[in-house]
Formats: sequence, C-alpha cells, structure tokens
Amino acid sequence: MKESKKRDLALIERAKKGDQKAYARLMELYYDHLHAALNKKLRNTFEVEEVASQAFHKAFKKLELYNPTYAFSTWLYRIAYNQMIDYIRKYKFERSWNSLVKDQDGEWTQLELESHVDDPEEKMIRRQRKEAVHQLIQQLPENYREVIELRYLQEMSYREIANELDIPEGTVKAKLFRARKALVEIFKLNNYTG
Repeated sequence: MKESKKRDLALIERAKKGDQKAYARLMELYYDHLHAALNKKLRNTFEVEEVASQAFHKAFKKLELYNPTYAFSTWLYRIAYNQMIDYIRKYKFERSWNSLVKDQDGEWTQLELESHVDDPEEKMIRRQRKEAVHQLIQQLPENYREVIELRYLQEMSYREIANELDIPEGTVKAKLFRARKALVEIFKLNNYTG
C-alpha cells in the first residue's frame, strides 16, 4: 500500500472520530489540487471556492460512506464533480427564470443582462423575480413542488432526493421533468413579465 494511501486512511479514521486536525490536514493535502481541477470548468474564483467548500463539507459529512479500496482523492473529486454539476444546473435554472421576458410579439424570450452586482436597483429586481418564482412554485401540485424545492432550493442530487422520498432515481428525474413543464405553464398562465 502506498504511503499516501496509508496516511489518508489514518487521517480519515481520526476524522471519523471528530479529530479537527485530521480534517484540516486532509483539506491541506487536497484543496489546491481540487481547486485547480474545478478552475478548469467554472467561471470564476468565487464559484470554484463555493463548490470546493461544498465538496469538502459533503465528503466530511459522509466519511462513513468512503470505500478505502479507492483513493480518497478519487472519491473527493467525484463528490466535487457532482457538486459542480449541481451548482451549474442551479445557476442556469435561476438565470433562465430571472431573464424570461415577453418580447414585442408577446413571445417569451431570454433577456441577457449585464451583471451589476453592486447596483441596488438590480439587486431589488433580482429579489423580486426570485420571490415571483417562489410564488409560482407554490402553485405546483404538492408532489411536483416537493421535487422542485429539494432539487433547486435545497440543492439535493437526484440520488439524495430519491433517498429522501424513498422512490427510484428515474422517478425523480421524470417528476422533475414534469414539474418543470408544469412550472412553465403556470408561468405563462400568470402572464409573468419579470
């Protein structure tokens, strides 16, 4: 067995017992590599740091599920990759809802806006749009509302939702597809103008 694997296994065993120094050492060993890997896929430093910290948090929370047959880094990178995919999906979902407007012909279209992070008016508009989307979500039937909230508000993976609701992962995907479709219809019926 490689020395690095022995070291990782010893640190993981200590971390499982709540040893904070073991957690810190694992982060110290893998943070830069994980950061570099995520940096190739994500758009900015904030996103990279957000996803990296979520990945470490999830990995440490679920250390009992780690299979020592594989390298800790492989397991951690898989968690980080899944976190990145979830982060991108959530970002695209929020962005698409926040930028839907009616054009001159009354058709729904995407409006691309420049980002003005420090603009108070823009912040207020984003908050109002987010509240409007939450109100629309509340109009969904309970079983659709539940999967939408778990996926996009609580940022759960398909597997986590399946475990939470005790249903197959394929059913989760199908419900999300139908829920998004129903949400678009509610969106149109409410004549939402963003």
